[in-house]
Amino acid sequence: DHPTKGDAERCLRLVEALISADAAVLIASAIELVWATTRTLAQAPGSFGLIHGDLHCENFLFHAGAVRAIDFDDCGWGFHLYDLAVTLWELEERPDYDDLRDALLEAYAANRALPDGHLNHLQALFVLRRTQMLMWALESRRHPAFRDTWQAWVGDELDAIRGHIDRGAT
Repeated sequence: DHPTKGDAERCLRLVEALISADAAVLIASAIELVWATTRTLAQAPGSFGLIHGDLHCENFLFHAGAVRAIDFDDCGWGFHLYDLAVTLWELEERPDYDDLRDALLEAYAANRALPDGHLNHLQALFVLRRTQMLMWALESRRHPAFRDTWQAWVGDELDAIRGHIDRGAT
């Protein structure tokens, strides 16, 4: 399972201790949603392999009409769709999101088949990314750059996770 059961338990303990029992219940639902998707994706041939793991706009460099990825510290084994989820997650608040999503998925599908139900899987992987960002905010709360903002950031991530779950990400 991804996240592992141990990571999930540690996450839930931290969320309950620093936020609330209600928030921990929400995150437990989020983790179940993610597990359902990763278990389904694990059955799809070619869905798993080496990924960047943090493929958002600040980790692309453009030069002479070419794009290159940088910052490979999160690189490892994972679901290929997760790299698309990270890229799209960063764009989901833009008014042209649907057009950007469709263009990215069309270009991607020209090179690698998208798994059945990929739009639902992307929603669940958005929940995974937001849960990871929530944990990063909680674990970084003592850092001088975040001491005054971590609680608002955590609230935003919880609201977004709740929104994805309420919209029926399956």
